[in-house]
Amino acid sequence: MPSKQEISVFGSFGFGNVGDEAVPAAFAALMHSLGWQAEVTPVSRYRAADMGGIVYTPDGGSDALKQAATHPMVLCGGGIVEPKENACLLRMVSVSKQYGRFPIRAFAISTDHSVRYPWRIRRAIARAFEDHSEVFVRDEFSAEALSDLLPGKKIRTVGDIVLSLPAKPLPVTLTLPARYFCITLGDTWSDTAFLDWIAAEAGALSKAIGATVVLAPISQLQGKDIELHRAVAQRLRSAGHPVQEVFMQREAVDPGHVAALYAGSLLNISMRLHGCVMSFAQRTPFVALSYHPKVQGFAETVGWGDFVLPQAPPKSQSAGHYGYAFGDVNLAQGALSMMGTEAAQFDNFSAIPYFQMRQRQALARVLDLPKVQPN
Repeated sequence: MPSKQEISVFGSFGFGNVGDEAVPAAFAALMHSLGWQAEVTPVSRYRAADMGGIVYTPDGGSDALKQAATHPMVLCGGGIVEPKENACLLRMVSVSKQYGRFPIRAFAISTDHSVRYPWRIRRAIARAFEDHSEVFVRDEFSAEALSDLLPGKKIRTVGDIVLSLPAKPLPVTLTLPARYFCITLGDTWSDTAFLDWIAAEAGALSKAIGATVVLAPISQLQGKDIELHRAVAQRLRSAGHPVQEVFMQREAVDPGHVAALYAGSLLNISMRLHGCVMSFAQRTPFVALSYHPKVQGFAETVGWGDFVLPQAPPKSQSAGHYGYAFGDVNLAQGALSMMGTEAAQFDNFSAIPYFQMRQRQALARVLDLPKVQPN
């Protein structure tokens, strides 16, 4: 039997974004690969949010937070190092002051790229990591940004934690076409020009590869994701293209079900970073719509940089936006359908075992685990 280990994972949990909510499950799966049966408690940077089963961090603390703080607490996932006070790293530092300043442990973390970090934030980040000889990040763009913030520190890229997420069987009530490809959007691009562009591209790609378009949002509880997918579906139906909508209810979706949906797909087109990560983990080709440097960062890290749009992103994030505005990326008509046809034939997934190995090695060091026989 695997050894028992209780772990608290600190991240951007609680709003039903599948990519964020996948982190604790992926962390537990990675621990199991090291021979440990982990009981993972998700601790959120948010003071309160929508989901149960998560420990939030209200001002003044709580009994649940106090209990979670008795276990090793690891920063992991997205939203970790950013130039704002509510970034996970700075929020964890603030919370830790209530419980004797527990040590900062960081694993497969993100660092926002192509943004300015004010001097005060830079100093706080440096202080948080001053006792670290090395820091483990999830992608090459995070490594580049964090190297600038922590000159002289060893920054190691270990891949995205969600690469370790296992798929679960889809509900028997969900019937899918024999041949389909998925489109997963985010609500950052919601203008009519984008909706018209993506619908035309999806229709052309559907015809080119002979497959039904499956519209699959993976952030249901907040934002406009469901409405945007429905708007694209309506455009496709009006043009006579085969289309199916899934995960269209205002309820949290099991990340393992999303992984299973992607596993059966011919191709996945995703604005959401973890739509790309879960697709790649299931060895399904993907095209990344890079609304933010982190999306391109993942694709470059795993060797899929040729399947990212735009191919030449802006040098910095758009003013007033998280990432790039659609009008700033200049996506040509026909670019996605052409790239999607090529991506569907690409099958380089060699980075999966490489990063799985790096993650096992790095996590054992972060947690100072005794050597065990990996599963």
